[in-house]
Amino acid sequence: PFVRYWVHNGFVKVDSEKMSKSLGNFFTIREVTARYHPLALRWMLLGTHYRAPINYTQRALEESSDRLYYLYQTLGDARAAAAVAAAVDEAGVTAQDKDARTGDAGTEARTTEKGTVPALTGLAAEGVALATETRLAVAAALADDINTPLAVASLSAPLKFINDFLTTKKGKKAANRGQALRHLAEAVEDTLCAVGLPAAGAEDILQSLRDLTLVRAGLTAEEVSAAVALRVAARVAKDFPESDRIRDELGAKGVALMDGANQVWRPSPVAMDDPA
Repeated sequence: PFVRYWVHNGFVKVDSEKMSKSLGNFFTIREVTARYHPLALRWMLLGTHYRAPINYTQRALEESSDRLYYLYQTLGDARAAAAVAAAVDEAGVTAQDKDARTGDAGTEARTTEKGTVPALTGLAAEGVALATETRLAVAAALADDINTPLAVASLSAPLKFINDFLTTKKGKKAANRGQALRHLAEAVEDTLCAVGLPAAGAEDILQSLRDLTLVRAGLTAEEVSAAVALRVAARVAKDFPESDRIRDELGAKGVALMDGANQVWRPSPVAMDDPA
């Protein structure tokens, strides 16, 4: 059959008002995606149950874009850190990964063709268990009348756990952190696939989000680099008011400078309420 299921979705509102040409708040998806990543729009839509009215606001789209950047940045960092940690992880990772996907948290000792795999303990055990819990929570949410808001909300815990592994002293020194990072990253990727978002290509998505941030800010990459260079010079000269002015000026346009980080800047939400 052409259609197996029919669902009735809620109306789209703009800043809590009905969208209509007569009110002057009508715009197309093509117009939105010229300035925002299509996945940011999808993330915003996933945050509302399909049967409820969708309230489109500029602020909601800014926040969705920011959340999307955080999600794919965290996912990419987790994969990179897991690859580095693989050299010092316990043997038998492949067998444990397979078990985790079938519901086994993989925290007990086992014997494989590579030898005996010690039981996971501490943060690693908690991380692997959380990965399994996340899959179960997402499945339950989607089985409950396609509750996408609850499904995507289930990503908060594993993303936070991943960042704890990546940024805290305790997380960086945790035994078997590579295995836990892999399980958590896969749970996040499985959730993305379940709600129609890509699990691969994180760096390309991040670059597109940065490019569109510059479009909205009315800036070029060269102009941002020049501003960063001016700020570095101001800091060297101990002209901190000028350094702060440059940072705040860029921040007001959605370009957040990252002192001491691997990346020079990242997109950040701009406080705007007008529709795109």
